[in-house]
Amino acid sequence: MPEPMYPMYTSFAKGELSPSMYGRIDVQYYTIGTRVMQNFGVHPQGGVSNLPGTQFIASVKNAADPVALIDFEFSTTQAYVLEFGDYYMRVIKDKALVMDGAVPYELVTPYSKSDVKKIRYTQSADVLFLTCPGFPPKEVSRLGDASWTITDFAFENGPFLDENTDESTLTLSAVSGSTGLYGEYVTVTASESMFTADDVGRWIRIRYIRPSKLIKSGSYDPPGTGTLSLGEVDGKVVFNYRYGGTGGGSVERALECSFDGGTSWQQLHSLNNTEAMTEVTEELRSKDYNYVIPMLRYTQNGDTDILYYSLRLLSEEAYGYLKITGYISSTIVTCQVKQSVEYLGIPTTLWALGAWGKNSGYPETVMFYQDRLVFAHTKTRCNSVELSKTGDYTNFDRNIELQDDDGITVQLPSRSVNAIHSLVPMRDMLAMTGGGIWSIAPGSNSDALTPTSI
Repeated sequence: MPEPMYPMYTSFAKGELSPSMYGRIDVQYYTIGTRVMQNFGVHPQGGVSNLPGTQFIASVKNAADPVALIDFEFSTTQAYVLEFGDYYMRVIKDKALVMDGAVPYELVTPYSKSDVKKIRYTQSADVLFLTCPGFPPKEVSRLGDASWTITDFAFENGPFLDENTDESTLTLSAVSGSTGLYGEYVTVTASESMFTADDVGRWIRIRYIRPSKLIKSGSYDPPGTGTLSLGEVDGKVVFNYRYGGTGGGSVERALECSFDGGTSWQQLHSLNNTEAMTEVTEELRSKDYNYVIPMLRYTQNGDTDILYYSLRLLSEEAYGYLKITGYISSTIVTCQVKQSVEYLGIPTTLWALGAWGKNSGYPETVMFYQDRLVFAHTKTRCNSVELSKTGDYTNFDRNIELQDDDGITVQLPSRSVNAIHSLVPMRDMLAMTGGGIWSIAPGSNSDALTPTSI
């Protein structure tokens, strides 16, 4: 039989083909694509169906102004459409505007009618994360159908620009007797002009060597059951101990720690009854316990031989984090300590300024990937991607010895610097730039994206 003049096509799996494919009957995709497809959706099996229609719900607040409609789905039974217009947001639910008394509910926003089409967003439960060029990232939170808030995204511990590589220094000085502990204030003085009034709210990171320090040492010989306070620790510590004899072998001896200021205690180590000097090491950091400094103590539940001990904080490289709270001059700012920094009065070249701010710019796109909140495209680093710590969406902290859940900063290694306009989370994270699409994914030996597996 002769071939039919108009053969039957059973699949349109490739959707619309580009003009460069016209006439390419030698390519397999030619037979499962189409030149134009309007108002149809393609099924994974290759068939197509009409797209569903729409339903008129209500007019926008001002028909002459552009608006952005953003979906907000908490669950299949609690879904909304948010109407962003000229400095306002309205809420649509169950095919109607949510009302506040006799008028539609409105939330005041910082976005003008010329900004709303530039908004990028992603959602986690009751919180919508927004980015828009020229604005700090925002959080829109749902408290109820007619109760919403919009606040600045409270990012912390980064992200940061590259560490300084020249001879310019920063020097930290005490304010009202401060010593660099979390929550205190210090003055930061630069060796050259680098600050402006717009830097208020920006972060600074200091890298330094924290010296070894003896916290407490001595002997302890109670007549029976007793407790010896060893003090506060914040970092890597080593506890050395021995006993003057091996009597009282049935007595329980332990090193205990409190993470709530001494209200409750938990055992860290059970101590052996030994005459040989024995070492116990531990890493206890206040940043892991809401910046409550851990406390250590020694306990025994009966009479034993005399204890000889020492507790020492080990020397280590460390980061100190500061947040600029006041502008004094182009070389001097005041800061609040956000991660303790014991490096006052000593000029250092090991510093980095925050990547986000009015001067450096704020991210313009946002998305979730592998339980990290991901931002991209600032004014000064348009091809840079910043990922939060795993499961801790506001925290971009990094340890000196990198951990798998640390924050990640990566710049696309392209020869041309093209801005990232959007992020798409698939098996890999896709970064859409003006010059192409980049795939950001774990290395071949890892299923999770980490600071060392990109």
